[in-house]
Amino acid sequence: LRLDDEITRAEATALIYRLHKEKDEDVATIGVSFPDMTGHWAAAEVACAKAEGLVDGTTETTFEPDKTEFLKMTVTLLGYNAQAERQGYPVGYTIVSTQLGLTKGIPSAADANVTRGMAADILANALDVPLMKTAYSSNREGSSK
Repeated sequence: LRLDDEITRAEATALIYRLHKEKDEDVATIGVSFPDMTGHWAAAEVACAKAEGLVDGTTETTFEPDKTEFLKMTVTLLGYNAQAERQGYPVGYTIVSTQLGLTKGIPSAADANVTRGMAADILANALDVPLMKTAYSSNREGSSK
């Protein structure tokens, strides 16, 4: 499981998107949303997550799949991204994730150093966080799992 490895944007996006989707979708039929994702194993999940408003590129044309950004994605999945953005990126996401209890029991969690093991703990903590009603294009608005 490589729990001590940092989780990459590509790994995090695939994980977050798979948690988000309501049914098994054929993501293999989705096109590439960023040129730097061409041929990447997570290209379809990144394209779907981008279309759903769960992730953005680091620029309009790049995704940078090997960078890290797990807290931002988790806060966005839960619908608290507007609250975090009011405080600015990246610190707003760190503050909101702490307020929500996502980083409870995790020493020094920040997007720059979230490991795969920490990501599992963050998602386990997320199970106790109510979903914020969101405006992204999913039909899950206001639902809770």
